[in-house]
Amino acid sequence: MILKEISLSIFQGEKVAITGNNGSGKSSLLKLIGGIFEETAGQVKRSYINVGYVPEHFPENIRFKLQDYLILVGKMTCKSDEDILKRIGNYAELFAITDFLTTPLNHCSKGTKQKAGIIQALLKKPDLLLLDEPLTGLDDNAKIELLNQLNSLQREKTIIFTAHEPLLIEGLADRVITVESGRIIYDAKTNKKEKFIYIKAKIPTREIIGPSPKVVDDKTSCQGELIGMEERRLQREQNEGETTGSSRARGKRPSRNGNQPHVMVMNQIIEEIPAVTYKFIGPDSVEIIVPAQESDEILAMLLKRGCSIFELTEKR
Repeated sequence: MILKEISLSIFQGEKVAITGNNGSGKSSLLKLIGGIFEETAGQVKRSYINVGYVPEHFPENIRFKLQDYLILVGKMTCKSDEDILKRIGNYAELFAITDFLTTPLNHCSKGTKQKAGIIQALLKKPDLLLLDEPLTGLDDNAKIELLNQLNSLQREKTIIFTAHEPLLIEGLADRVITVESGRIIYDAKTNKKEKFIYIKAKIPTREIIGPSPKVVDDKTSCQGELIGMEERRLQREQNEGETTGSSRARGKRPSRNGNQPHVMVMNQIIEEIPAVTYKFIGPDSVEIIVPAQESDEILAMLLKRGCSIFELTEKR
């Protein structure tokens, strides 16, 4: 007997983590809750709900392209091809795999396959989403990305998942169940702490020398505009004989240990980012702290401004 003396109730909208050692019975409990396994004794009462299931290991022998596979799954529940394609497009954008829709699944990375597994379950419009070790095999950045995306799903959706990683348990679950030798030994609500993402980024810098640089493409537009604005402001002040609190000879470019133009450009880029706080960690690098729920938007803003991200860390 794999599970014994089990007694629990799970309510709509709960996010439940099932934890335990390998072989403890947590995956079996997950499948029993979803009706994938049937009880051999006792009774399981399930509401008439739609269940989406994401296995721990995505099948390796599927030769479909990612989008073709999702279309096939979507046709089981969606009424029209237009509706299927629209929902696939929305989820592909949400999970950041739009660029891989025409890639054969057996050529996709573990992280992309894992997201495809979640999307195929969501296409069924489940009331209950079951995930078996969803972070297995993912790198740290992919784990944080997937966690943020799961948190972005509708609050009323019930999610039950097995996990070892504290990241997913602390970041998603509002209730934790621990299984040992087929029995539930712990079942309690959790207090979720607010999460923050620490972003380390390299900021594009450029000396202010001569006339404003011309904008030649989208990648340099933000940088060029900032430098040009600052140079024009300095020129106006020089022409009007104004001072701004630092000694400045007429007709000469301001300098502070030779680094002031760099700092001006970096400050103007960073000040546009709605961060909790930030600090410079090098001549052209900065560490920015942002709320986890806003991290995707802020990362996009940084990339649009020509910044390069070299480290992401989640903390509470």
